[in-house]
Amino acid sequence: MPYQLVLDGVVREFEFFPPNGWPYWVERVHAEDGREGLPLIIALHGGGQTPANFAIDWLFPLLFNSNDNANWEDRAFVLYPYGLAYMPKADAEPRRGWNIGFTGTYLATWSDVSFVRAMLDAVEAMLEKELRALGIARRPIDRDRRFLFGYSMGGMMSYRLASAMPDSWGALWVMAGAFGGRSHHGITPTVTWPPRGHSGLSLFAHHGELDSTVPPGPINDPSGLAVSQQSIDEHLAAGLLQADAERHAFSVRHLQAAVVTYHTYNNCRAIPFDIQTTLTDVGGGNGSSQYTYRQEGNPPNPEVIVYRDPALAHTNFVANRYFTAADVWNFFKAHPRIDL
Repeated sequence: MPYQLVLDGVVREFEFFPPNGWPYWVERVHAEDGREGLPLIIALHGGGQTPANFAIDWLFPLLFNSNDNANWEDRAFVLYPYGLAYMPKADAEPRRGWNIGFTGTYLATWSDVSFVRAMLDAVEAMLEKELRALGIARRPIDRDRRFLFGYSMGGMMSYRLASAMPDSWGALWVMAGAFGGRSHHGITPTVTWPPRGHSGLSLFAHHGELDSTVPPGPINDPSGLAVSQQSIDEHLAAGLLQADAERHAFSVRHLQAAVVTYHTYNNCRAIPFDIQTTLTDVGGGNGSSQYTYRQEGNPPNPEVIVYRDPALAHTNFVANRYFTAADVWNFFKAHPRIDL
């Protein structure tokens, strides 16, 4: 059974996974490194998913409950929140999603930012109560090591949380997520969620060039607003008139806008620190590219990394995966929250 809380008269749910024997690890991390609390990952599922099927692909808890690894640095809490249902699927199960502030009017009355805040408060209060009962006067969650991981709509929600809760996160990893968009195609203003605050916020953005659900857009468009010809062609093939196809294609803010916004926020140099152009793609070739941005002098935190795969669509990264939950965790471990 998931954990539940009531927010604005609505029952909200989340799955919570602490590492086995977590009070011991809280004491261990303090004794060996002086930290207060363990890291936390919030994993946000995509539209139409649930935490259950999302966790099958991204089993973070298994990393932190391994009996083979006694390293205190590899212990963290994991939260899998449930998005609210906005319509039934064909099997009558709820199709869940997040109020990301654009792409339509569903869920507009519910604040998922408020839900995440309430969830964090509830979990921290529960953990503090258990620590106090054991006579341990420590903070359970390390406030410099809270991280966001999201796929598709969950990635878009990660961008929103990063903007709405400044100085709360160390890093985020976004897969196939738009940086912003319009509630009504071609009519309403474009909404974006830039990072805010006074602390660095590292980003790993992972996207496929064949993604027609959330097109990544061209790499040479820092505005993130260039019309994708691929998207236009698909709308035309679906029967839309040229003008309507262009309006629909113009409805999301693309990947490069997030990359430029984040490396500017983090005071990174506009010229990449590292460029790799022959990395593995899901098609079995070596056509993927990775660009890393760092500050002057190349300190490793904060940094912004963008990974673009020419053979990746919106959903085929799991069967042909080259990133795992361990890769995500290693990125997070290297990027705690720091002051700019």
